[in-house]
Amino acid sequence: MDGKECKGCVVLIAENAKLKGELEQAHDQVQGLNNDIKSLEDAMARGK
Repeated sequence: MDGKECKGCVVLIAENAKLKGELEQAHDQVQGLNNDIKSLEDAMARGK
């Protein structure tokens, strides 16, 4: 690209970056939930 991308391409690039950010956020949230679940499972195993 020579720096003169069409407006549509610029919009797509921006949208892609936004979605990538949202995906990374969602991934972090899932990791957090997995950690919470593991903590609960460990606590339940100790409580038996």
